[in-house]
Amino acid sequence: MTHNDWRQLRELQDLQERMNRFFEERRQREASREDGEFEHDADWTPPVDIFEADGGIVLKVELPEVNQNDIDIRIDGQRLIISGRREPDPAVPGDRYYRVERRYGRFARSFTLPDAVDRDRIEASYNGGVLKLAMPRRAEKQPRTISVKVK
Repeated sequence: MTHNDWRQLRELQDLQERMNRFFEERRQREASREDGEFEHDADWTPPVDIFEADGGIVLKVELPEVNQNDIDIRIDGQRLIISGRREPDPAVPGDRYYRVERRYGRFARSFTLPDAVDRDRIEASYNGGVLKLAMPRRAEKQPRTISVKVK
């Protein structure tokens, strides 16, 4: 194979990888809408983990190389909205890249908050490119144990 053949093969492989990412992102957006999220006009969608923890719910969002000041977290009615922006490294001019697979620009995710979450006590921390929101339950919504007295 000639050098030109290898380059064309590489271009086809790059095209297939971009199409795979496109369809995977579309599948994730469709799944998100089914889970109660609504779609935002965003350039990329950061992945999240949501899990039950002692006393509440924890949401973790992967935001590598996003400046903490570029993250916006707000509550609008029943919605928790996380949005912001990730910029490419300004020290590397665009024409110097051989490949760019990570997404840059605006991002946004939104989630319907359960009634059990105490919106006034939500706490956010950002460490190692991971945004963590601890969402405690309201006191009246916490499960409690009722002891049965035997006579």
